[in-house]
Amino acid sequence: MSALAWIDFDQTDRDRARRIMDLFGVEDSRDELGLDSIRDALSDLMFPGTSTIQTRLR
Repeated sequence: MSALAWIDFDQTDRDRARRIMDLFGVEDSRDELGLDSIRDALSDLMFPGTSTIQTRLR
């Protein structure tokens, strides 16, 4: 079980904690580590042709 808690010392601490908690609700698709290209290369090697629409059997 995980929990996130803080003690309110003053207004700035409370505002900072609320901004951090608001970040958990943001749905963003940035790849800051650059792992998307590695994932795409591996998926192309292991499962070729599955990322395109197949209109007929091969």
